[in-house]
Amino acid sequence: MVVTDLDMHAMWLTRIFQRYFVAIDETRAHLEALGLPGERITVSGIPIDPVFTEPVDRRATRLRYGLDPGRTTLLLSAGALA
Repeated sequence: MVVTDLDMHAMWLTRIFQRYFVAIDETRAHLEALGLPGERITVSGIPIDPVFTEPVDRRATRLRYGLDPGRTTLLLSAGALA
């Protein structure tokens, strides 16, 4: 089970698992406090696709999406659960 959040949400919980991969030590401690075996929990960070390390031409990208290159652009993201 690869937890892709910093915090542990109930939706990630299961007793049927080979190993949990979590982002931070606090999440590991939380799972251990819930009774999950520590030897099956690995603190590995959040997996990131290497494409996100490649440089991006900000001006070209803004123009491609119809955004004004002279203005600040913010991307807000939230969970997808309804």
